Amino acid sequence: MGSPDPDKRQIDGLGGGISSLSKTAIVGPPNTALSAQLKNLGTSFEDGVDYADVEELARDSETGWDLVYRFGQVPVENGFQVDWTSTCGNLISAVALFGLHQGYVDQSRISQVFENMQGRQPLVGDSFSFPARLLVTCSGQIVRANVPVTLYRNPESASTQATWYPDIEGHTSISGVPGIAPGILIEAPLNSTDLLPTGNQIDTVTLDASTSYPVTIINAGLPTIFIASCSLSSVLDPAEFSSLSPNELDKNTSLMGLLDQVRNASANLTPWLQKTISPSAPKICIVHPTPKGGYQTTGGERVKAKDMDVLIRAISVGNLHRTVPATCLSALAAGRAFPNSTIERAVQEGRMDAKREMRAEVAEAKEIVSIRVGQPAGVSEASVKVRPANHQEKRLGLESVPESIVYYRTARRIMQGFVDVPHSFISL
Repeated sequence: MGSPDPDKRQIDGLGGGISSLSKTAIVGPPNTALSAQLKNLGTSFEDGVDYADVEELARDSETGWDLVYRFGQVPVENGFQVDWTSTCGNLISAVALFGLHQGYVDQSRISQVFENMQGRQPLVGDSFSFPARLLVTCSGQIVRANVPVTLYRNPESASTQATWYPDIEGHTSISGVPGIAPGILIEAPLNSTDLLPTGNQIDTVTLDASTSYPVTIINAGLPTIFIASCSLSSVLDPAEFSSLSPNELDKNTSLMGLLDQVRNASANLTPWLQKTISPSAPKICIVHPTPKGGYQTTGGERVKAKDMDVLIRAISVGNLHRTVPATCLSALAAGRAFPNSTIERAVQEGRMDAKREMRAEVAEAKEIVSIRVGQPAGVSEASVKVRPANHQEKRLGLESVPESIVYYRTARRIMQGFVDVPHSFISL
């Protein structure tokens, strides 16, 4: 990846110089031999749940999985220690696509899923979205990535066997990714008992005797801390927030230092959160009410206020994220179900009728609640499926509880090949 690089450019590798462009994924089918081999690499490799490669469990038609997804956050500037304890939701679409391109999912399984969905055997030329099941090793969560595939027969091959291939072209675009590609629908379950790690919609983090900060902490695959821009007025003018670029915010060392203090203090609120502390987790995100005049993206486009519900800036591994991490987007969507959260308060402030609108969304969309998030590159959207709160949850002030998250991502294969690594870098 070209790390470590004190100049933060990763010239001598594949990295892009910032945390969102310094990531790696180990992907494959469940394989006990591979699991044992990886563990032999040493204690620096965190394998996550110990059943990720148990093939018998993976074969279960109801609770099994097709691919094992291990994510590593590679440090840019300092050290060689890859962080295997977190995940990247934005990479899920690419992981699923890679697994299908590599043939890690049996063709017979894809055909069987098609037959179960369509009630007939597949024919050459048939297309559908195959729900690839990914096990995320750091958490054990099973995520579905619905990848568009088409059944082809290679006319140049002597074999008469048709093969399912991922679609190459599509019509989906997402903010922060130029161009269009096949849309991949991501579906991730949410554990309602783990969504609020502290059990509170709002926690107060105290840094010293005179300063405290209200935050909301939500775990939607990875814990994320949400703090309102108005709480940071000592180091940031909320009135200027919407006009500041990620580079400008990165250069505000007072702001970045304070956010890191809040992040570390928040991560010490519970023993479970303490276990998650790493350079990439928990993440922290600033939430800001929708500006009346909208805002300008890093690409120079103007986003109108009516096209968004809240403005955010996420911080990942000490840098402003140039879009929004998928785990953060998921947590933002889930946060709309918590009326006292910093997220919903920001939505309410930017849209005076937010509570009534949320209930209308639930009724009209069959218990689906959506959020449109203004991020540096544009607007990202995610939805959560909610259920009515039970008696105990109503006592906590909840009307509904998130069950699963749904959002679109795109992916396409740019190249395949080999990376030459100097022998001195390899430790076996």
